[in-house]
Amino acid sequence: MRTTVSAPLMSADGTLLSDRASVMARWQDHFTTLLNRPLLSPPSTLLLEATASTPDPLLDTFPPTLIETHKAANKVKAGKAPGSCGVYPEYILHGGTAALRTSSLVSGRTKLSRRNGIKV
Repeated sequence: MRTTVSAPLMSADGTLLSDRASVMARWQDHFTTLLNRPLLSPPSTLLLEATASTPDPLLDTFPPTLIETHKAANKVKAGKAPGSCGVYPEYILHGGTAALRTSSLVSGRTKLSRRNGIKV
């Protein structure tokens, strides 16, 4: 049986983590913190524009499938972060099905907000 050694990672308090279990726990803590931030209310001018606009029925606003999410993450060049969250697609692909499912759900929520006229 071959064991893989992951690169060391800094914990939230600055200590070096080297064993796989603590590295995985740190990544879980990082993404939980990243994805569970409180929502900011949009500016009133944006809300007025959103209520005055009409959604385009030809635009696909359904959440992406896992296959679509996987294909999109594979198309992005290594080292690029396509979004304001700064999550590299390599991290999502390395996280496996659970990370792809979470990424797909986040994308779906964004599309659902677009359907209502507000982009999150």
